[in-house]
Amino acid sequence: MITLQAALSGVVVGGMYGLMALGIVVIYKATRVLNLAQAAIGSLAAYCFFELAGAGPFPYWPAVFLCVGAAGLAGFGLDWVFRPVYGKDLTTGAILSVGLMVTILPFITLVWGDTGGLVPAPASREAFRMGGDLFLTWAQLVLLVITAVLAGGLAVFFNRTALGRAIRAISEDRQAVATLGINPSLISGSAWAIGTALAALAGILISPLLSLEVASLSFLLMKALVAALIGRFVSLPGAFLGGVALGVLENVLAVHWQVAGVRETLMLVLVIALLTLRSERVELAG
Repeated sequence: MITLQAALSGVVVGGMYGLMALGIVVIYKATRVLNLAQAAIGSLAAYCFFELAGAGPFPYWPAVFLCVGAAGLAGFGLDWVFRPVYGKDLTTGAILSVGLMVTILPFITLVWGDTGGLVPAPASREAFRMGGDLFLTWAQLVLLVITAVLAGGLAVFFNRTALGRAIRAISEDRQAVATLGINPSLISGSAWAIGTALAALAGILISPLLSLEVASLSFLLMKALVAALIGRFVSLPGAFLGGVALGVLENVLAVHWQVAGVRETLMLVLVIALLTLRSERVELAG
């Protein structure tokens, strides 16, 4: 039963990993830029949210919408910054995103220090019995509903809407999209806006489950990358479900293998293994 409880909690946390991975995949699908600043953007949003709703007077949901909306608008600006590297090799865009990351994280430390206070949750932290010895807090239930709705909504968006199909098309041939009368800059800007908004939302939602620390929040990048790698950077369902599976795996391992640093080691091993597998597939295809 302890394992089931750990797995259930892992689904909640893994959903947040999946949301952040979805942002990475959306940006990559539209621009072929691997955004390694995704967790830094989420961290900045979490600290801004804490300033508004934790230390400040804002109610929870208005503060969420304000921070996520601001991140989405910033995404349009980042599209302009990254536009010169579209169509270039993967390393160039990744290096530029690292530059963004090392700009954001010191800024957070400068303004808020290394740690913050208690971040408000979307609902009560009081637990209720789901059946047997399984418990879930009301806040965790709200997070599960939000992640499920967002994952389903994004699936509909990319498969049923003109903008979603355009983002998928531009990932295949940017010039061909332009010849069809579609503005590639608008499409890539929209992808960045969606990606950064997802990063902000994931950072805000997971911050009550973690300590509000730059180190712990920025480490989400490793987990989001593993999830995105599971989806091969192009599959939205694969990335989201990969994040959920990762959350379950690390929580169950933490129960049965209580060794310091086991989660961090697991993430590193998974990244190396998935990158190796991906490179081997590319070589075979070539």
